[in-house]
Amino acid sequence: MSTSWSIKWQYLEGRYPQRLAEVFSLSCVEWVSVKQFLLRIPPDSKFLLGALVFTFLCHGAALIATLVFLLPGLPSGHNDLAHRVSYIGQHALIWRIGWLPWQLTALSDLILAVALVRTSWISRPAAFISLGLTVTALLIEQPAEFRWTTSGVELARQAFLMQNASSYSAFESEIFRLTSYWAAFFYTLAAIAWSVCLAKAGTWNRFMTILSIILWGLLIVISLGPLLLDGFPAIIVSSGNAIGFNVMMVWFGVATYLIWKNRRIED
Repeated sequence: MSTSWSIKWQYLEGRYPQRLAEVFSLSCVEWVSVKQFLLRIPPDSKFLLGALVFTFLCHGAALIATLVFLLPGLPSGHNDLAHRVSYIGQHALIWRIGWLPWQLTALSDLILAVALVRTSWISRPAAFISLGLTVTALLIEQPAEFRWTTSGVELARQAFLMQNASSYSAFESEIFRLTSYWAAFFYTLAAIAWSVCLAKAGTWNRFMTILSIILWGLLIVISLGPLLLDGFPAIIVSSGNAIGFNVMMVWFGVATYLIWKNRRIED
């Protein structure tokens, strides 16, 4: 079992040479354990596991970027239109930087879909459906995000200078509808296909079934709801996304573990 670095630091407090030797020995044991873990990943699963780890990291970075850079400019139900216009108009660089992790996240979803197609033990029909849905979502989302970080910034800046936020409102509504509703809906359908791929391959358990039903069900509601119902509360969409994307991190982690557990090379 790995020993935490905090315990190792306690060993060093006495500053005895033998303590340093113990720490070095423990570190070597840890490195051997990591190496053994990596060597037990079968060649036909490396691309898929790498894609899952990459998308996990990208989604985590995107969540942080939303909290740090994007939230004041998003129609989440917390900020009024004038505040959003003021934030984007005066912080164009921050706004653009904040969207970069989401663009990487879109790329990571595409890589994950390709990895499913390329993995020999994954169901081909479900994998290709996932790939098609992901590409559809990308074609909707990425041009809209590009407009939001280019012409959208200029519109917000002009609206701020003219003290007329209504000129930006129609643009924001159109872009938000494309990115947070339509693209999100197709991404969620692609994610359902992920679940089908892994379940049919046997890298699955009851917990993942329950988690997937709750997670994908929530994301379907908050993406499709506003498209079907006028006046769907923005606070429900933003809160649902906050919960959903955090739970998705758990989904990625468990999926990665189950693939490794079921496909690993036994000693």
